[in-house]
Amino acid sequence: MCASAHAWKRSCKLTIAVEDAQLSADGEWLFVLYVEDRGPRWLDVFDLAGGTRVGHFHPWVGQEMWWVDDKIAVSYGCGAPCAGFNVFTREGVAVFNEVAAEVVFAPDRRSVVVSNPDRLTWTRRDGLPKLGVSLIELSTLKRYPLSAEVPVEAESGETIPEVTWTRAEIQIAFKYGLTGDTGEEGHPLPREALFRFPRP
Repeated sequence: MCASAHAWKRSCKLTIAVEDAQLSADGEWLFVLYVEDRGPRWLDVFDLAGGTRVGHFHPWVGQEMWWVDDKIAVSYGCGAPCAGFNVFTREGVAVFNEVAAEVVFAPDRRSVVVSNPDRLTWTRRDGLPKLGVSLIELSTLKRYPLSAEVPVEAESGETIPEVTWTRAEIQIAFKYGLTGDTGEEGHPLPREALFRFPRP
């Protein structure tokens, strides 16, 4: 899109490239993501009923953006393994930020499971390995630790579990190795445990 201060002039004063635009679920709000003259990206939020712009801000980095009730979620990548997301109010106030090794969104993108390899997804407490990932509900921004005991003989575990979403529960497949159970190269042979957690 090309905007000019003088419509009769052929040269443009300002070039705007719209990258995304989404209505909220209730149809009352609209956000527009755009770039001015190859500069930084801006996110404008409009109150359609009142005909006013209520937000004008930089969404930082971001690959995908979507509405979660009255807030805007922004996901991004930051290397391998690294991912994260931010949550903004309509006015552009950042109310939540999360960076993790693995970020797995539910199909409706209202919930997310996160895990971190630098803190490991299981740790030994009281002599027992524990699975330790978190569920975050984006509508309320509440965090729910998902913790379960893995086999006591587990020596090592993958730090990024596989996550499957169903309507009623979250299924997490966690691969691990057993002490003394090694393959030809001396590495623990992979075993798998499946944990099921009810969705809040």
